[in-house]
Amino acid sequence: MSIRITAATTGPDAFCPVCATPSRRVHSRYERCLADTPVSGQELLVHLHVRRYFCDAPTCERTIFAEQVPGLTTPYARRPRGWAPPCRTLACRWAAGPEPA
Repeated sequence: MSIRITAATTGPDAFCPVCATPSRRVHSRYERCLADTPVSGQELLVHLHVRRYFCDAPTCERTIFAEQVPGLTTPYARRPRGWAPPCRTLACRWAAGPEPA
């Protein structure tokens, strides 16, 4: 059994990680699957829908880049950065069931 969180980015643009130029021109979309440490014995998965953008700066060496979520993702990482403590708290509350009246 696992706890799955599905999320998507909604910002209109992203900044190139090499030259910091903002881009609104979307190349493609894909889903990242981030796995966090188990909570109450249940695997915690974050399915994050992100976009790839074109970098239109003529002097930039990067032509395509993937958007990152500050405080959560880093390039090529499969584990969320900085999300574990708050996510674990929510998952523990969910796993415990409703509070008594």
